[in-house]
Amino acid sequence: MRSGADYLESLRDGREVYVDGRRVDDVTLDSGFAGVIGSVARMYDVALNMPEPMHTVDHRRGDLVLTPFALAKTPLELARRTESIRTWAALSSGWLTRTPDHVAAIIGGLASRADVFDRGDLELGANVRSWHGRLLDESLYFTYATVPPPSQLQRTLDETGIYTQVHLVSRDSGGIVVSGAQQPGAAAAISDHIFVTCVNPLTADDSALALSFVVPVNAPGLRVHCRRSYAQAGRSTGPLAGRFDEVDALVVFDNVRVPWEDVFVCADVYAVREQFTRTPGFLLAKHQNLVRLGVKLEFIATLGRQIASLKETDGSVRTRELLGELGAIATLAEAAVLAAEVTAEPFEETDLLCPNPRYLTAGVAQQVTAHARAVQILRDLVGGEILELPSAVSGLDSIVFEDVKRLATPRGGDYVERHGLLRLAWDVIGSEFAGRSQHFEALIGGAASVKWREAFDWFDFEPGLRAVEARLGDREGLEGLERGGRGD
Repeated sequence: MRSGADYLESLRDGREVYVDGRRVDDVTLDSGFAGVIGSVARMYDVALNMPEPMHTVDHRRGDLVLTPFALAKTPLELARRTESIRTWAALSSGWLTRTPDHVAAIIGGLASRADVFDRGDLELGANVRSWHGRLLDESLYFTYATVPPPSQLQRTLDETGIYTQVHLVSRDSGGIVVSGAQQPGAAAAISDHIFVTCVNPLTADDSALALSFVVPVNAPGLRVHCRRSYAQAGRSTGPLAGRFDEVDALVVFDNVRVPWEDVFVCADVYAVREQFTRTPGFLLAKHQNLVRLGVKLEFIATLGRQIASLKETDGSVRTRELLGELGAIATLAEAAVLAAEVTAEPFEETDLLCPNPRYLTAGVAQQVTAHARAVQILRDLVGGEILELPSAVSGLDSIVFEDVKRLATPRGGDYVERHGLLRLAWDVIGSEFAGRSQHFEALIGGAASVKWREAFDWFDFEPGLRAVEARLGDREGLEGLERGGRGD
């Protein structure tokens, strides 16, 4: 299995990564990426050295693979998969979102219904199965880019006669050639491969955009344009950003050649849509996301309690109410996972046990408001003193440090500990990293409107409808009202 050192070495492959207009020679040594790369490397090392629950036997081949990448067929295997996802999420307290197990879940789900990709003269389902096998064999780190760039205001050709979204340029016996751009590309600079497809609805005229394929990050013609990393402020300023900023990017394809063995869908609008609805790929990604979210909300709740203890407000009724609400928010995320697992059923035409889509979808839909509310509660608990937090944290800043130690240390407490706790809180509620995290959590799994529509599709209105009809048939109460209306 892959070690952290193996992962680091794999990133030195000539990939074209740009930040602030400069090309990054080696992402493993760059201050903007080194922290998050170290965090991912630690995930691989922990998995390597923790057989329980991180190793499991793959049904198909009989060899050991990473549990978060494997597909579950029994309740016991599903529970083990969840435990392994939680183990990895705990290493970043849930702050790393695009971890290796997220897109691995999608690829595994697509492979479980590989027949969806066999269409007409293009039988590409074998490619999906083959890539899931490689992912298991090599413990690969996939991310994805599925949203058109801002310049693609409409999906038809623009006045220049070209698309700006990733599109098919040509195809021959060796594969396809694609150009354009896709986003958000979170963790693209630090992944092995990118899964590229389109989540936006396509019309019959958009066949050139109807693609699904995988591509190595170092493919010739592929360029990763990253925003500035929030880690560059340093860990003392941004203790979370310094380790867990996965750095979003615009991924540009300049006549990138993709061999047929890496293509899942080629110019087929129907197949692109079916990969979302007839396979459990994106449902399994929701499962991973919800497990991780529960870990993160638990972290925020606990941080809130520590802040309250620091400020000596934890005895007040109002603080206990706020902490109780934080605990309830974290518990509901965990409850959605448990409900989805307890009611899991085999996905249609597979032997794969899939967590219940109704509870997964409801959990992800609540994520939009639940995470934002948790951050707001933490803000209320912290108060205003975080704004004037001096930068001095050691005796080296003697004059400042002596002042803040004497005047800003809580009674019976330690200034350095207080400083660290408040810096941590700022990276949750107020820093650039905090803002990105809040925005990203609201968009994981799609825009809010998409999530609510999915929740509508999965909710069963029938039992409630029967109850409403039964009450409407209860004429006794209505007749009583009518009599009352007449003054009887």
